[in-house]
Amino acid sequence: KNSTMLTSSSEMSEWLFLLCAMRNAEPAEEVTITKAMLDHAKRAKYPVLIGLKEKDTVSVENLLLMFMLTRADDVRAALATVMAGTEKKAVEQMNQLAGDLRLKDTKIKATDGGYVSGQHTNAYDLYVILRELFTHDLFSENYAKSLVTVKVTQENGTERTIRVKNAERSYSHLYGTPTVPEGYRFLARMSGGCALSGLSQVVLTEGPDQQIYMGILTGIPFEKDVAVESERLLRVMEGETYFDQEQVIPFGDDETRYEYLLGTEVVYYTVDNKAPGYANNAEAERYMMEITVPVWHLNDNTGVRTPSSMKMKIN
Repeated sequence: KNSTMLTSSSEMSEWLFLLCAMRNAEPAEEVTITKAMLDHAKRAKYPVLIGLKEKDTVSVENLLLMFMLTRADDVRAALATVMAGTEKKAVEQMNQLAGDLRLKDTKIKATDGGYVSGQHTNAYDLYVILRELFTHDLFSENYAKSLVTVKVTQENGTERTIRVKNAERSYSHLYGTPTVPEGYRFLARMSGGCALSGLSQVVLTEGPDQQIYMGILTGIPFEKDVAVESERLLRVMEGETYFDQEQVIPFGDDETRYEYLLGTEVVYYTVDNKAPGYANNAEAERYMMEITVPVWHLNDNTGVRTPSSMKMKIN
């Protein structure tokens, strides 16, 4: 329900980055970590680093694996360089992929998971992204693991082992771990959110039929327990109904209200930047309809009101 409601799910946008990297980078390629990559990582809104060092050499496959489980910024910066060369081009590739997947409401402004004004998606688009990720064995075989180890070759030629822990497993105090319906097996939880749109959460379960089911929530107010809401959503599989909860309306600045009400980025029209219109009357007429509105007619002499109606045309 409301699967196309716009949301700024922040970290959840990184799943599109992972999918883009899987499609545009060669898994067997060896990547040498540079100072520029590490500097780029530190410029993230909330930097998370796994510990890659300058002149380390690591395969793209291992980078993908590390990013899948941690979404670390030093790994992200390395992948962005490999798949596109620059941050700007990586963002372009992500938006191109969103178009190829026919994601109607996903627009990316940055590769990291921090909130950026004008960056948005919706619950259905998140479903499509995750469904596409499952077509890659690297994802389907590893996304639910709690720990993996990868090998990194150091500048002196010796190998170093990095223990990669699934970051979601350590976020239980923030996002909880939902109880899944009887007969289903909990596989993984993916969470994110920002102050503008609240919390988002995806819960993946395996059903009695060995099929994988996704419970996807977006726009959950911060004062609610998102894990409890996920449990309520998952019980839909048992025949319950998930009722919408009251939506928190943002009373911030004009741009925040505009984005909330219209679901689009703010656009300012001026004399030199006019709003799009219709080419001619015939084209405009297709979008017009006549409605009947109840009105009162007031007698100026007696002050008596009588009920009536008026017809008007609207866009």
